[in-house]
Amino acid sequence: MHSLLKPVLLLAACMLMTAESHAHKPVTADNNLEITSTTTTIYNSPSALSLGQNRLIIRANNDAGQAYGGPTKETVLRLTQGATVMSVPTYWVWTSTGYSGFYVANVVFKSNGEWQAQLANKDSSAKSAETTFHVATTSVVPSVGQMAILSDSKTISDNVELRQLTTDDNPNPDFYKLSISDAVKSGKPSVIVFATPDLCRTAVCGPVLTEMKKLAKEWSQVNFVHVEIYQPLETTNNKLVPVPAVAQWQLPSEPWTFLVNTNGRIAAKYEGYITQSEINAALLQLSGS
Repeated sequence: MHSLLKPVLLLAACMLMTAESHAHKPVTADNNLEITSTTTTIYNSPSALSLGQNRLIIRANNDAGQAYGGPTKETVLRLTQGATVMSVPTYWVWTSTGYSGFYVANVVFKSNGEWQAQLANKDSSAKSAETTFHVATTSVVPSVGQMAILSDSKTISDNVELRQLTTDDNPNPDFYKLSISDAVKSGKPSVIVFATPDLCRTAVCGPVLTEMKKLAKEWSQVNFVHVEIYQPLETTNNKLVPVPAVAQWQLPSEPWTFLVNTNGRIAAKYEGYITQSEINAALLQLSGS
């Protein structure tokens, strides 16, 4: 299965690398770029969007790769499919404060097929050019509400050195004490992060893991598990071979973060960059705080 998964990973990763190349253009709240000069792009992996809850990653770029956006530029995502029209609030996320970022919209799709998307200013008087994207009936990635897959990911208890479990330069050893299966069956909430800081094609794996390490200091009652995307290169003749858990969860890109509730069901899932505050809000909701 690894040989089939690898091309998919590469394809989706290349798409997200394109997103990052646009992101390297400075994006500030006081830039002069008009939204009408841009085209909306959805940066989620196509195979990951499906009926139900989705977290859309959105940018509006012009032909020169300059991006519209910033925390003071309030926007909505206008979604249309035939006679169906939705206007969904967005919020801004910095991937590098003051430099690059994107908009996020949390959308519940009730019908599959082709959809059109336009990023618009708050009163919808000005819009970017629209884009078309596909929503599948089901996602290849485990969905919110589904039982988490009980992958037997490697841990430090398997007599494996920490450096063989992660490419993180400053790992938190607690992230490698439990396998995914152990965490899911523990009766505690779990945050499961699939990321490869040293080999990340999207350039956000390391930052995501850093955000989760900060969050772990505030949530001692929550399991945090990091799963490296690839097997150690010294064991694969320097070839990028995904670990079994990546294949089992059918992840088409990296990084991915999953929030699992006390009953072992997926409560939320996040593709790409995710902030400490976003996961913190989800944990507070999960705990009823």
